[in-house]
Amino acid sequence: MPESKGPRVRMDPVAYQGAPGAFSEDAALQLCGPGTTLRPCRTLEDVFLALVQGEAAAAVIPVENSIAGDVPGCRALVAQHCLRTRKTVTLPIVHALVASSPIAVDAVREVHSHPMALAQCRRFLAAHPRMLSVPAFDTAGALAELMRQPPGTAAAIASRRAAAHWGGVVLQDGIQDRADNCTEFWLVTPTSLTAAASRQGDFGSKM
Repeated sequence: MPESKGPRVRMDPVAYQGAPGAFSEDAALQLCGPGTTLRPCRTLEDVFLALVQGEAAAAVIPVENSIAGDVPGCRALVAQHCLRTRKTVTLPIVHALVASSPIAVDAVREVHSHPMALAQCRRFLAAHPRMLSVPAFDTAGALAELMRQPPGTAAAIASRRAAAHWGGVVLQDGIQDRADNCTEFWLVTPTSLTAAASRQGDFGSKM
């Protein structure tokens, strides 16, 4: 079960990096509840920009993975924008190899995903040296872009939920280096906004 710390927070909209089906979207729903309005952003920089410009009231960001380590730039951006961490959650991360059509795993020649996801699946990729790793902005986003292309020999590393959302075919599940792979996510808000919202009762356990 995911490890969660702090009271559940309701503040809309909540920005996250990635496309629908991303692990950050899972984390946002865990932290804020299923009725939360979510705002997907292409890059982490876009997430922070939406937050500081008032286009989002809060943001969920991945901070550290148990295999790949710190997510580059996250902690520095939190400090740079003087953000406050309201709540954290640690989610299990299970990666799948997903294609737009049912093909053999050994027939895959390109694997698209976020660099952190590729780093979490090094053993699988090393065991399949004919697969070229192609960095993408997001796990679910890589799959979304793949589904717009004609079927071929490319696949994405993403979650089963992303595969279900975008209509992809899971070729192999659980391809991360370790079964206990997990990522810590933070729910953050601007410090001044947090204080104001707390006075107004916008934070709490309501769903």
